[in-house]
Amino acid sequence: MEKEQKGTSISVLLSPKHNAIMEQSKVHNKRTKRKEAQKRLEHHLEYFGVDWEVPKDRS
Repeated sequence: MEKEQKGTSISVLLSPKHNAIMEQSKVHNKRTKRKEAQKRLEHHLEYFGVDWEVPKDRS
């Protein structure tokens, strides 16, 4: 019996540059692209919280 997952699903449009990074990362980490994106987003949200802003010099 599989454990029921609770959460929310989102869809995002990645630039070709960021898609290539995600593709390399998923292969390196032996994950699906969906799981890699989930792990990265969860890490970012835990690390930066709600107060994160795009740095002015890197927008």
